[in-house]
Amino acid sequence: MPSDAERSTQHAFTSGGAARVLAGACRRAGLDSDGARLIRLGENALFRLAAHPVVVRIARSREYLDAVQGEVRVSRWL
Repeated sequence: MPSDAERSTQHAFTSGGAARVLAGACRRAGLDSDGARLIRLGENALFRLAAHPVVVRIARSREYLDAVQGEVRVSRWL
């Protein structure tokens, strides 16, 4: 994971940027992102989809991919 110094030199993590990632991810997954509501913007962006009983988490960067995949595996196991 990037250090705080590395994060500060990367592009800012904004609600607009996260919303664009959300729209692309929803298209790829076959979900409707119209009307999605931003719940929280912090270390991750959390969106509640209006058309589906789904909460979507958008990470700051692809550097978190391995950790996220591990979390999904644990969630499925539970």
